Amino acid sequence: MEAGGVVGWGECVADPDPFYAAETTTSARHIVTEFLLPLVEAGMTLGEVDSRFQHVRGNRMAKATVENALVDLVAKAGGSRSTSSSADRASGSRRGSASGSRRPRPIS
Repeated sequence: MEAGGVVGWGECVADPDPFYAAETTTSARHIVTEFLLPLVEAGMTLGEVDSRFQHVRGNRMAKATVENALVDLVAKAGGSRSTSSSADRASGSRRGSASGSRRPRPIS
């Protein structure tokens, strides 16, 4: 994900074949691009993203890929570390914010 020249990375841990888990790299890519990324909008909190992702059943590896990219983007853009319990803001159109004080702060 990218916002204002900042890139957030997320890694998918799915295998290329379905012998260990039902998700594969191919299925995760499909879910991410066709279903998850369209649910993410500028200005959303990470909690709001999680709530929207609940509508997509299963696919935890694909969801984690997007969530990790958003957290990475928020942390890099805000210049501070982000925790999953913070109320940091994130975005899919790739804008977000981060705050060490747990209060949302918009990214300029």
